[in-house]
Amino acid sequence: MAVASYLKVFHSYSIFIGFQRIKVMQNISRFTVGLVLISVPFLLVKAAYADTDRDATPEENTKIVEVLKQNNCTLTDDIDYIEGIGFKAEDVQCDDGKVYDVFLDDNFNITSRREDLD
Repeated sequence: MAVASYLKVFHSYSIFIGFQRIKVMQNISRFTVGLVLISVPFLLVKAAYADTDRDATPEENTKIVEVLKQNNCTLTDDIDYIEGIGFKAEDVQCDDGKVYDVFLDDNFNITSRREDLD
């Protein structure tokens, strides 16, 4: 009986524990709103930096393979076009024995090449 007098649940979703009144729904609502407010900026940043890319067309693919051959490299994977960056040729094997990711601009000029350490 003593526990029943200390713990009473009312229709307003309030709970009395001891002499403290805790509004359950109000606390849950505040938690939910806080969680949403914290999550939204992260989701917006992720959407802002999402790459919009596509596979290179057969014509673009042919031109890029030519440029790579002129630089003593061969393509072993695929080529993607990334909007705002240009083309990315993945896993390009060069004469030095290393494998690179090669980036080309829209005019098929090599802008950078990074060693693929994967």
